[in-house]
Amino acid sequence: MDLETVLQETRQSLSDAIDQREELELLIANLEAELHGLELAVQRRQRSTLAQGDSAESASVADDRRQSRLWSRKSRTDAIVDVLAELYPQTLGPKDITDQLHKKGRDDERDSVAAALAYLKGRGRVERVDYGAWRSVPKRDTLPIEGGDE
Repeated sequence: MDLETVLQETRQSLSDAIDQREELELLIANLEAELHGLELAVQRRQRSTLAQGDSAESASVADDRRQSRLWSRKSRTDAIVDVLAELYPQTLGPKDITDQLHKKGRDDERDSVAAALAYLKGRGRVERVDYGAWRSVPKRDTLPIEGGDE
């Protein structure tokens, strides 16, 4: 194969690649236009749905907001005890407790939760079952009475 032939084949390959690039650029432009149109249609549908006032969704959102306000009004220690009580006898670590608090609309940080757990342990409101494993201590009036069947 001589150098002139290689040069001619390379020019042809470049020309073919440029043609393909132009076709792909046209395809990309068409897809971008279609995507934009679909995004606008979705936005219109969402606005329409909100305007119609989907009552079930509105009630759910209102309930979530109400629950979030209730949880945000609690002290950090009460919120932690309540999270652990909801999941008793399951144990949770500080990160898991923090995640649960975030789901309930609070913004507590893990270090603050860990410090609060130590405080609560000293007050007998939570117990550390294992390293990084905490659970609430049931209130005395909810503890089972030993020998109560007799």
